[in-house]
Amino acid sequence: MTMISPFDQEKFRDFTKLQERVSGDNLALSETAIVINEKLAKELDVRIGDSISVDNGDGAMKKLLISGITENYVFHYIYIHPSYYEEIYRLKPENNALFIRLNEVSPDAESALGKKLIEMEQVASVLYYSDAAEKFEDSVVSLNAIVYAIIICAALLAFVVLYNLTNINLSERLREIATIKVLGFYKREVSAYVYRENMILTFIGAAIGLVIGVGLHRAIMQSIEQDGVMFGNYISGTSFLYSFLITVVFGILVNIFMYRKLTNIKMVESLKSIE
Repeated sequence: MTMISPFDQEKFRDFTKLQERVSGDNLALSETAIVINEKLAKELDVRIGDSISVDNGDGAMKKLLISGITENYVFHYIYIHPSYYEEIYRLKPENNALFIRLNEVSPDAESALGKKLIEMEQVASVLYYSDAAEKFEDSVVSLNAIVYAIIICAALLAFVVLYNLTNINLSERLREIATIKVLGFYKREVSAYVYRENMILTFIGAAIGLVIGVGLHRAIMQSIEQDGVMFGNYISGTSFLYSFLITVVFGILVNIFMYRKLTNIKMVESLKSIE
């Protein structure tokens, strides 16, 4: 992990925003505690008010109190106030890193700046946050293919299940449907009689699936997380809408496919069959 102890608190806010992910509340560095990123808190299984043992690189293992957990998705960070660092480690934090914001963000500008900096004896390495962001985006893009495959498989599974259930429903209710036809019901009325039940069950199943899907989504996102990388568990409202509409659409398609079988039920033979 990287420990950051900013000398200028005001300017530090221009480069790094510390905030709680769920509430969005801004976090300030306390002189009696530290702020850590959310992924690190999960891996260490700690919360606000707990303490963690931290080696500052000199072999000095000290316990630090946690006052806040900040939103962060790439790498592990500990943010500590200089006064608290000096109180715990009995040393003043060294000025060994520099944050730089470029007015022009481009690979050429970063390469030119990095080349000049690395030629200086005081500079040991140069790290671009754009590289970290790019790697994070690449990992997300690589997951899109898997997500699309899961969506397609789930859609096909929904179609197969609904089709089989509807087919079984019609097979077991031949005499009932034939009786309705004998009584003079039109094809649309007979279809509506059967399809109404299918759509009601589809709506109920879709609603239950949305509730269960929240927990399933959270479990999947946590299982695919890598070391030092956190994926958000936020689900947008459009995702719920699309999931619900896809299920309903497949329910309608099943009804369309079963319409021919429904209209071809022979009234006389069905009434003569043994129940």
